[in-house]
Amino acid sequence: MALPPVKQPVWSLNPSGIRHISLNSSTTCFAITTQAGYRVYSINPLVERARFRQDDTTRFARLTAVEMLDETNLLLLVDGQRVTVWDAATEKPYAEWEFTENVTGVKVSRERIVIATMTKVHLHAFLPTPAHLQTYTTCANPLGLLSLVAPHALAFPAVAPGQVQLLYLSTTPTAPSQPPPSTLIPAHTSALSHVVLSPSGRLLATASDKGTLIRVFDTKTCHKTHELRRGADKASIYCIAFNPAETRVCVASDKGTVHIFNLVNPGGGPSDRSSTSSRRSSHNPPTVTPSPPSSPLSTSPRTISIPAIAAPAAQNRSSLLSSLSPYLPKYFSSEWSFAHCRIPPDIPFVCAFAPLPDVQPSAPSALNKEAILILCYDGSMYWFTIDDTRGGDARREAYRVFFKADE
Repeated sequence: MALPPVKQPVWSLNPSGIRHISLNSSTTCFAITTQAGYRVYSINPLVERARFRQDDTTRFARLTAVEMLDETNLLLLVDGQRVTVWDAATEKPYAEWEFTENVTGVKVSRERIVIATMTKVHLHAFLPTPAHLQTYTTCANPLGLLSLVAPHALAFPAVAPGQVQLLYLSTTPTAPSQPPPSTLIPAHTSALSHVVLSPSGRLLATASDKGTLIRVFDTKTCHKTHELRRGADKASIYCIAFNPAETRVCVASDKGTVHIFNLVNPGGGPSDRSSTSSRRSSHNPPTVTPSPPSSPLSTSPRTISIPAIAAPAAQNRSSLLSSLSPYLPKYFSSEWSFAHCRIPPDIPFVCAFAPLPDVQPSAPSALNKEAILILCYDGSMYWFTIDDTRGGDARREAYRVFFKADE
């Protein structure tokens, strides 16, 4: 997840001292960096799995970001102009890169590491031997916008503001002299504030620095499938996340609100005309080998069970004048969220779809629903469930505190 688009460092906006929050690819764990070091947590149950406290004798000056490799002991730590692949089990570096400008974003899979600086994106092969592959020029990218879905696709800002460069990746990283095929998607007319691929890489969601519209594209055809309206007033988008089935997307902003949109039509299929199953079949994830060294953070392979979602009865809202949209401004043709949840404003946060924690839900029907997970930079976390029939206000099911500054 990219840092929220604010002018000052996000950690300066809250008293807890959390500088960065990132979820792993399966939404089973998350990691944070603080003024003192980093911590890694499992989500269900909420348990601290690893902690590293830096002091004057350690190698890190000030950690600004962390990314997890699945559920393993390998982390990517960002420290100014340096990126370190860190083994949390041994507390020793596995690999390291240093750049001439500050690193603004990182993403990692077992095949690749991607590093963003202000105007470059550096693509590296990872396991078993790290090696530089290609470097791409971007427009100014202070938010470190990157989205990597291994081994299918990589998305990041293109040279022209508002455009997305999409790389079609293969299971085996190509040689430096053979860059992967790519395309440009003109997503917005102003600078991007968020770029995220769906779990299979089939869909791409984007937002601009205006924060009013979220656009969803088919990565195979590059056609826009949805134009989703968060609101009419400008906002900073903190996070965009797809659910595992790619039938919904949630959008978090500095208004303290998470908007949830459906990406299926009333008949239950994708709203574009292509078959969901036929396009997903070309993106079946391969078996990943080799695996990193075992450690207390490593876990045996397992499947995260998230109930399949039937076509929801509640659909995205639209303007009463939407039938006249060819003759009216675009505002009237956009889709509006069918559900939303709220937390106290002025606290940066990230969101995701995740199973409910081990608590008694407010209603028996909530047991079979996926939940909205919210992780806040003040050290708190929330779970909400949605009424699939009526939509509207989501129900808060659980609240936890995972971090306190004085711990």
